[in-house]
Amino acid sequence: MTRSLSLDTLESLSEDETGMLIFILGTLFKTSIIEVERSFLRFYRKDFLIQKVIAAREHVLPEGLTVYESLSCKLGI
Repeated sequence: MTRSLSLDTLESLSEDETGMLIFILGTLFKTSIIEVERSFLRFYRKDFLIQKVIAAREHVLPEGLTVYESLSCKLGI
């Protein structure tokens, strides 16, 4: 497993998927006072991102499931 997400993976994320990932990191599992931005995503370890996306599943509303499932697939979950 790579240490961080590839640029190809990040660029393949839709606007909705990116928004969900930023929400997961910046709101559900906020770890710093710095606001998470798209350009910061490449600095997170891939295993950390996967762990947080899996943990966020219980918080996803029914209308967000399609985006969540697509994001999960692109992250290899």
